[in-house]
Amino acid sequence: MSKKNAVLGAVLGFFVIGLFYAKGLNKQSVLIVLGLCILCSLISMVGGPASIIVNFVGGYLGYKWCTEYNANLEGTAVQI
Repeated sequence: MSKKNAVLGAVLGFFVIGLFYAKGLNKQSVLIVLGLCILCSLISMVGGPASIIVNFVGGYLGYKWCTEYNANLEGTAVQI
């Protein structure tokens, strides 16, 4: 098993669908991606520019999940 690139995870997470790279295709990641997509569409109905917040949340989650994966691979704890 190889390490995942945290920067790539953050960039792909910015486009919410890229979170599957960081977390994998499991139930938790599918629910989070669907929730973020629904949240983004609801926010865009109210105010268009405010929906970019969802993109930043996706970028943060992509970075966090990649660093957690790499830490678990090495067997160390994550300090975020």
